[in-house]
Amino acid sequence: MNAKKNLGTKRKINFQEEALHLKKRKIKHMEERPMKESQADEDYMFLMSLLPSIKKLDNIQRLKLRKEFLSRVARRIQTD
Repeated sequence: MNAKKNLGTKRKINFQEEALHLKKRKIKHMEERPMKESQADEDYMFLMSLLPSIKKLDNIQRLKLRKEFLSRVARRIQTD
């Protein structure tokens, strides 16, 4: 009985060690890869920061927001 318990404990420890090893590899990989251009772009990051708030809107509110946003961008382009 003890042998089975020890085997289960060893498997659990091995699984935890392997999971930790994979997490460390993933972190290392993420740190080493070059940042994508879109990730470094301040405008992109600003717009992405708005996404959680936009997701909370219903479909009609989202459509109105898009319409207003596009209208303002078009006006800004025309005046510059």
